[in-house]
Amino acid sequence: MTWAANFWDVIHDLYWSPQRLGLNRVQAIKNQDDSAFVKVPRRYLLGGEIRYRSKKWNETKLALLRDEKALNCFFDVMFSICPDYLIDRWLCKPLGIEDVSEFRSFSLLHLSERFGWGDDNVTQHDGFFISPNSIVCVEIKLKAQTDINQIIKYAAIVKLEETATGIRDNIGLLYVVPKKRINTIKNKVSIESLSWPVLGEQPGVKLNPKIKTIIESDPSHFDSVLKRLRINIISWSDLYDQVTAEHQQLDPRNSSEQTLYRLLDGFLEQLRAHQDTGIELPAP
Repeated sequence: MTWAANFWDVIHDLYWSPQRLGLNRVQAIKNQDDSAFVKVPRRYLLGGEIRYRSKKWNETKLALLRDEKALNCFFDVMFSICPDYLIDRWLCKPLGIEDVSEFRSFSLLHLSERFGWGDDNVTQHDGFFISPNSIVCVEIKLKAQTDINQIIKYAAIVKLEETATGIRDNIGLLYVVPKKRINTIKNKVSIESLSWPVLGEQPGVKLNPKIKTIIESDPSHFDSVLKRLRINIISWSDLYDQVTAEHQQLDPRNSSEQTLYRLLDGFLEQLRAHQDTGIELPAP
C-alpha cells in the first residue's frame, strides 16, 4: 500500500465525517402538511449556503481523479519531500536553470500566510519553490484553459518574494500539461517580449486589486521580473518517464534508498490513476 492510497483513505474518512471539517448538520423542520419540503432556520443561510451530498463515495473519487486541484495535492506532497537534486533535474533544467542548492516549497495556504493575504483569493499557484539562487513556479494543467493572466500572477508572486528575500539569478515558470496540449498551451503563453506595461495592454488581461497593488508598488521591479522570467512546457508523460527511470534505479531493500523509493512509488501510482494526464502506459 503506497502513501497515495493512504492519502485517499484520509479523503474517504473526511467524506464520511464532514463534522471533522466543521460542517455540522442542518436541523430541518418538517412542514405540518408533511409535504416534500422542509423548513431551514435562517441562521444557516447567514454568510453561507446550504449544500448536499450529490455523489456516492465511488462517484466522488472518480470525479477527483479528473480534478487538477486533487492532482496538485499529490504534486505538492511529492515535491515538498523529494531531494533537491530532483527539483533541479525535473523542474529547473527544462527552464535552462541549474541549481543544486537547497529548495523550499510553499503551498497555497503557506504562501497566503507568508504574504498576509488571509482568505483573499489573490492567486492560486500550483508549485512555488525558492532557493538562495532561484525561484521556480509550476503550473499544472489537465483540461483547464490558461491565458496571459496566469503569467502575470506568477510574476507578481516572484516580485513579492524577491522584495522580501532578495533578487535571484534565476526565475522561471514551468507548465506541466498533457502531451497533446503542449502546442495549444504554448500558443497561449508564448509572447516574444514580456515587459510592463506593454503586457498589461494585451487583450484579455484582468488584474484583481491585490495583483494590481503588487505591480504598482514597484512597476520597474515587476518589469524586471517579466524580462528575466523563463517559461517552458513539459508533458506529464515526460515527467512520468523521468520519475520511473529514477524509481527503477533505487533498491527498496537498501535502508538509505527506501524513503525515496516509496515516495516515487506513490507518486507514480497516482499519475497512473489520474485521468486526462495523457500518459500512455505500456500494455500489460
